Amino acid sequence: MSGNKSAMTLADRQAWRDRMLEEYSDNEMFAALGFSLDGKKNFRVKATGDIVSFDRACGVQIAKLADREWWVVRFPNDTATRYSMSEVTEFLCRATGRAGFYVTADLAE
Repeated sequence: MSGNKSAMTLADRQAWRDRMLEEYSDNEMFAALGFSLDGKKNFRVKATGDIVSFDRACGVQIAKLADREWWVVRFPNDTATRYSMSEVTEFLCRATGRAGFYVTADLAE
């Protein structure tokens, strides 16, 4: 994202969030699979094929999906030196919501 996020209008900010959701829900690093009955968000790591599930996003969890630089480039904080955890969390919630319900292996049997 270019420019200052804090200077964006509400409509601009929503358009940016929608664009991020469209572009990055299924990207070169991971794909959002959806949410499971226990409320966990589920993702597939493309490099390994591993399924990563978590309740809430934190630095340790998102590092399993992509490296720090990937997050900083797409979801920078106001100084563009770190990623914005609030933007990352919202993105991950919206991405899994968009993907819908994910049936885990224990439910599929």
